[in-house]
Amino acid sequence: MNTLVHYIKSLQGPGMVYFSSKKWAEIIAERIRSENIARVAYYHGGLESEDRLQIQAQFLNDQLDVICCTNAFGMGINKKDIRYIIHFHYPVQMESYLQEIGRAGRDRKSSIAIVLHSYDDQYLPLSLIDSEFPDFDQLDHTIKLLVELEQKQNLLSKQHEQLIVEETGITESMWRLIRYHLEQAYALSGERLALSGIEEKFRQKMITFISDRKAKKVAKLQEVETWLETKSCRRDAYLHLFDEEKTVPIENCCDICGINEHQYFATNQNSSYETFLLSDWKLELKMLLHQKD
Repeated sequence: MNTLVHYIKSLQGPGMVYFSSKKWAEIIAERIRSENIARVAYYHGGLESEDRLQIQAQFLNDQLDVICCTNAFGMGINKKDIRYIIHFHYPVQMESYLQEIGRAGRDRKSSIAIVLHSYDDQYLPLSLIDSEFPDFDQLDHTIKLLVELEQKQNLLSKQHEQLIVEETGITESMWRLIRYHLEQAYALSGERLALSGIEEKFRQKMITFISDRKAKKVAKLQEVETWLETKSCRRDAYLHLFDEEKTVPIENCCDICGINEHQYFATNQNSSYETFLLSDWKLELKMLLHQKD
């Protein structure tokens, strides 16, 4: 947290800070405000449409200096003078990272991308991947409820869908995934169910699909983590993933090749970053984990 505050206070803005969860974006935005940085807002897909539009407009019109956001922010936002992108949490694939840092410096002036990374960060993206899919117990429970419902009345109403979500503990997005595969298997047409007799076949197809998708996502995540741990040029490393390479030498290329981050500061004062001590990180983490989502 101290490191993030240091950069926000020091870097020339405006800037964006990316988080992997809505809760973190909200909590850290409030913490930043407590550091006398007033022109900051959080943004995520859980906000009301009116609030999202207002925050977008404020950022575009230079009424905000910092946006604490999830990846819900950015699509369709073309602000040319973003000076920095900070990832408080790193994304689960390099494609997302490159898209997000590409929102800085569209006016062709100098900008900087920073990833705040520690060893313990690896657990969060793995949990995010897991949260996209129902576990096998939830899948079995969902199939059981659907078969029982079919045998009773053979109709799946919106109310029934909500009851299944609540009883199994799956999320709305997990249910949409299951529903899509039910339709693809002709086990659901409109509200009419036809799962009885093919439930085991359907279950095996879902297990195969979930396992394959998770494996692909974990492989993508490993690309990001390998890049974070590289000891060679970071720019070369991610260009190599897309069969590209540098064509000209680049000043301030990356932290491996050498970069003078002070060139991106709002003033030319000496940084006191070296004096930051993270002795309170355990207390801060405890506070954050006890916040309600």
